[in-house]
Amino acid sequence: MTETIVIGLDGANWDLLEPWLEAGSLPNIQSLREEGTWSDMESCPPPVTCPNWRCYSTGKNPGKLGVFWWEKIDTENRALTTPTSRSFRSSNYWDYLNDAGKTVGIMNLPMSYPPFEVDGWMVAGGPGSEQDDYTYPSTLEDKLEERGYRLHPEVPVTSDKDREAASDIIDLIRDRFETFRKFLKDRPVDVAHLTVFYINVLQHFFWRDDVTKRAWTIIDEHIGEIRNACPDATLYLISDHGCTDVDTMFYANSWLEHEGYLVTETGPFNILPEFGINKKRVSQLAHRLGIHGLVTSLAPESIKDAVPEDERGFKREQKLEKVDWERSDAIASGQGLIYLIDDSRSEELVRDLEGLERGG
Repeated sequence: MTETIVIGLDGANWDLLEPWLEAGSLPNIQSLREEGTWSDMESCPPPVTCPNWRCYSTGKNPGKLGVFWWEKIDTENRALTTPTSRSFRSSNYWDYLNDAGKTVGIMNLPMSYPPFEVDGWMVAGGPGSEQDDYTYPSTLEDKLEERGYRLHPEVPVTSDKDREAASDIIDLIRDRFETFRKFLKDRPVDVAHLTVFYINVLQHFFWRDDVTKRAWTIIDEHIGEIRNACPDATLYLISDHGCTDVDTMFYANSWLEHEGYLVTETGPFNILPEFGINKKRVSQLAHRLGIHGLVTSLAPESIKDAVPEDERGFKREQKLEKVDWERSDAIASGQGLIYLIDDSRSEELVRDLEGLERGG
């Protein structure tokens, strides 16, 4: 019998859910609030999926784990690396549970690829996971493939106009719960965890839209089914970070360059962001024209590499090639993480950043 079940809801927050709870649209979550204990949680900075789900699984902050975001800039070797499940300097709670003789089941936890060997089962998930070698034991993968299990949607959501892609994500969320419930029944463990990652993607693009609400009603229904199937289990609903409306954008590398901390080399493709040309918009247009596969297969790699990820950035792998390392003192990774190249200006940089926070 499963003693403890944890449902991880990526990007969940009460501000978003409150109106739907009050309207009676999420009765099972509301019932848990009334019968149990609920509160706001505080994310570890930066409040991002990676590293916060591994902060949860280890009980440690990013400084102790050595991972702060989806990428890591090695300023000494001038290299950019992508963390995997093995990049975090810590044991996880399932290691201690296994040592104590408890079995565990972990499904779709971000930053769990490649999966760990556990006494129980693990199905890796989250961004960066690949549709190959994603289970432990490995024999589980064939069984999941037989029922059409997918780690990711077939078409990415790139804007709030992508309703068809959003519907695919909703189907993916439904299937994730159905698979988890089947595992609870057929492969019972002492402690089980499921992360619903792609609800966060819907919230990014659709926020309070009916698309997001529909996904949450499905989540709520399955939470009710899990409660009914495992009435004696202790059930936790947790999140890694919240979501909210965006009213300000701060482009850290642009600011660093403006203030003289970062020097970049110019090239013929640097004007693309000025015209709003980026990967998301190109992908979105190609999907709508029905030529995405053609563009992907025929476009030269040099052209693909030259198109930036967003309005103000370079392709991830190209980012460091644009840096004049000898003349730069700092560089930012995504979502504001700043790496020092020259420690001598660290205090000055901190003062300038604090001045920004104060509105200076």
